[in-house]
Amino acid sequence: MHGFKTFLVFTFFLNSILASRLSSHPPVSFPTAPSRSNVHLKIGDGPPPQTFGYTFIGSFTQPEQIVGTHVLSPGATSGLASFFWFTALYNNDQNTIVKYYIDDEYVIEYNLYEGMGIGFGDQTMFGNTRTGKGSEAGGVYNTYQIPFYKNLTVSVTYPNMTVPNVNMIYVNFRGTENLPVVLGNVVLPPTTRLMLYRNLYVPMQALELIDLFETTRSGAVFSIYLSVSTNPPINFWEGCFRVYDLSNRTAVKWWLSTGTEDFFQSGWGWSCALGQCTEYRFPEAGLTYTDGKTSFAAYKFFEQDHFFFSNGALVRWRLGETEDANGRKCYGIGDLHGTQIGTIPPATVTTYTWVYEW
Repeated sequence: MHGFKTFLVFTFFLNSILASRLSSHPPVSFPTAPSRSNVHLKIGDGPPPQTFGYTFIGSFTQPEQIVGTHVLSPGATSGLASFFWFTALYNNDQNTIVKYYIDDEYVIEYNLYEGMGIGFGDQTMFGNTRTGKGSEAGGVYNTYQIPFYKNLTVSVTYPNMTVPNVNMIYVNFRGTENLPVVLGNVVLPPTTRLMLYRNLYVPMQALELIDLFETTRSGAVFSIYLSVSTNPPINFWEGCFRVYDLSNRTAVKWWLSTGTEDFFQSGWGWSCALGQCTEYRFPEAGLTYTDGKTSFAAYKFFEQDHFFFSNGALVRWRLGETEDANGRKCYGIGDLHGTQIGTIPPATVTTYTWVYEW
């Protein structure tokens, strides 16, 4: 019992010392780690947000069918298209063309499937926060944030349609006035525009470079889509993505990847080099189609993995690659030097690069 009392006295004495020492130091605070939900938009400082929406159900009565036109409400400072969904009762809806006419100034035009990262008309159902396909036939959607500052018109076109009043289509698009563009957890400037740069079915030779986009403005890349049609042996995927300064187009400023499939967050030739090519559809990147022999299509978003630039940028991709005497590639400031890696057959390449600019 005496020992227990001694223990209590000692514990009380020790706690008093610790308390006195701790009270002389301010409490330690740890910063909150950023998360995808850490963006909080305050309502009340400007015009209130107001959502708008348009739908269309019917047949094509003309080659280009207008889905809807939205003119900003009085007092509104901006609009943000944020949802597009399409399905149809005809086959080969992957040939559908979507157009956004923005502020009577420019047009964003994309193939329904390729513009959403889906290659070769693949009908696999999938979905993430930005794009997806909710049916085995049609049901294609995106939630791309497309800003406008006066008016917006959305249309769909089926280029191969020859008989009007036959093909039923169903279209929804929505948006909200007075909201900024948010890329990941970054609010973009109030003058932001979304631009689309395309290369459509371009024939390429071994080691040839293709420009994905070039601009003199500042901005941030939103998404890159690449599809390749070629023949065995498959060595094109050794090619790297590279970034150039506009003042020097012959030297790489920095490298975006160590290979093509690496850029799309895969490895070993999308597992083809391991014996089984594997499709996948992650939130940030995916391989939406491959036959394992000649055709490949992949997408990459830059919302959590940011890609910002100032005062212009040039981004290129190369069909195949070279390596130095030590087997290294895509490093330093070198670009076109070294020995070709394997046989690289010609290919047909399509790219979509979505870029926010201001």
